[in-house]
Amino acid sequence: ETGLDLSVETARAAGIALKVSLARDLPPIRGDADQIAHVVGNLVGNARGALAGSESPARPAHIAVSLVRDGNHAVLRVADNGRRRTLFYALEI
Repeated sequence: ETGLDLSVETARAAGIALKVSLARDLPPIRGDADQIAHVVGNLVGNARGALAGSESPARPAHIAVSLVRDGNHAVLRVADNGRRRTLFYALEI
């Protein structure tokens, strides 16, 4: 969650709606918290870039970030409604 604070503020300042959904039943994820936050920030930044110039009144810009459990993995998904394809990443827990 900590890594998303700045991303949320930056997206909102750019007029982009950001929806965050984080599962609460995940065990701790192994890894450097700062590096994971950096990766999440980069992914949200990439999604913001994909939205540049693509919004319209009929299709407001939005980014969705979710973290869910999938068996032995935590799946981080960052999706936007821009012109690029959706990206998602699995982090082993």
